[in-house]
Amino acid sequence: MNADRKNYGIYDWVVRPEDRVVLLSPRLMNWASMEDFSDVAKNHCGATMLTNYLLLLEESNTSDSVRTNIRHTSESALRRALFQSVHTYVPDGPIFRMSTRANRYFKKEEISARLLPIRAGELRSRLDEGHPCALLIARSLLHWHWVLVVGYVEKPDGTCAFAVVDEWHHQDVRLYEAGKGSRVLAAAVFLQPEGQACRTGA
Repeated sequence: MNADRKNYGIYDWVVRPEDRVVLLSPRLMNWASMEDFSDVAKNHCGATMLTNYLLLLEESNTSDSVRTNIRHTSESALRRALFQSVHTYVPDGPIFRMSTRANRYFKKEEISARLLPIRAGELRSRLDEGHPCALLIARSLLHWHWVLVVGYVEKPDGTCAFAVVDEWHHQDVRLYEAGKGSRVLAAAVFLQPEGQACRTGA
């Protein structure tokens, strides 16, 4: 799995004091990883990415519907229950069009969120507004991967690395620079109701 991560150009969190950081999640939050569900799914980065968005909603207290019927569960049980409900709508990949599947899930679960396609150039402005994003990256014709984008790091020279949940690790967000190891195939923004944007993490 680490080899796959490096091949996509995703690397560990490295930030200098002079960098500008926008982060919508706690860095050390407990995320879901694809390995958690490898006994019931395959090529399931899309479903894992959407599960992690739901975990971020739970952490940010922006939705009272995420834990429906699974309240008072352990973190691992919550991750599995969320994944299993998501996986019905976002099956094993490869999946290119994520928005329609995610929005059907939100409607069924009565979660006040939408996923809308955007241009990759809109990512920073959407993150500045407090909206996490989804990014589909490709390192070859047959190797695609969905990541959850929860912020960015802007360096003094103007270059930007996106803070991503890579779906391979439980802890910490990592950094991704478009065009270094993989290219962007699609981008989308998670929209919550006005006043319910995700908080800035630490």
